[in-house]
Formats: sequence, structure tokens, C-alpha cells
Amino acid sequence: MEHRYADDSEPRGYTGRRYATDPDSSEYRVPEQRDPAPPEPEVRIPVRGPEYPTVRPPAVETESKGVYRTRRSLSSIILAAAVALLLVPVLRLLATVTFAADATPRGIVPAVLLTLGLALTGFGLFAASGGTISRDSWLRAPVAYLPAGLVLLLAAGLAVA
Repeated sequence: MEHRYADDSEPRGYTGRRYATDPDSSEYRVPEQRDPAPPEPEVRIPVRGPEYPTVRPPAVETESKGVYRTRRSLSSIILAAAVALLLVPVLRLLATVTFAADATPRGIVPAVLLTLGLALTGFGLFAASGGTISRDSWLRAPVAYLPAGLVLLLAAGLAVA
């Protein structure tokens, strides 16, 4: 009968020998004593296989052609001056309607919408005049002001009627 408890004199499987096989074999040595592994080949194996070729990243552009540029053309300056010139009577209308003796929402709401719409449309046109606009840039702040401003101008026109 075999004993399976702690009173066994020696653990099961212990033969009393230090090495089960040849003491010079590397399978029973600690990692520092093992022979160095052969160097790995320098050939890179594609991870995804030959049906998916490796795509090299595009070259880094030194000049940004996006929405945010520091230099603007002459047409952008003329556009900004025109919007500022049109904004003067709009602000005068807003002040007149707001601070009148009988201020009504029928006069204030279209004036506020006209002021905001003209300002946002001007900012959007200024950003759009900087260069080409991609599909994704319509969701970023300066170019997104253009459709928002046009909607506010349309709302101002509908509020007057």
C-alpha cells in the first residue's frame, strides 16, 4: 500500500540522483549556464501574409495646407473688410430695436439672428478662402461657422416675415 500523506520519507518521483539524464545536457541547466541561442535570421517575415502588402507611410509635409494658415490672401482681407462694413448697420439696428421705448420680440429676435448670422458667415467665409476644403474640415470650427451662419441668416429672414 502506498502512502499519500506527509509521513512519506521521500517525495514521490525523487530518485536521489542529481541529474535524470546527462549532466552536460542544457535542458537541466539554469538559463545563465545554457549555451547561447543561435542568432535569429535578419529576414523580416510579414505578419499578415503576402496578400496584404506593407504600406509605407506618406512623406511628412513641411508646409501645412489645412484650414489653419498664418498668411491670408488679399481677397480674404477684402472679405473681412466687407463683413465689418456690413456689420455696422446691423449692430446699429440691434441697438435701436433693443433699447427702444417699446422693445418687442418681433424686432429683437431678427436683429440678434442677423447679427450672429452675419458674423458667423464672415468667419466661415474667411476660413474657407484660405485654401481647399476637404470633407472632414467642414466639421472643424472655422469652416463649420459658414453653414451655421447661413442658417442663422435664413432664420433672421423668416423671423421678419
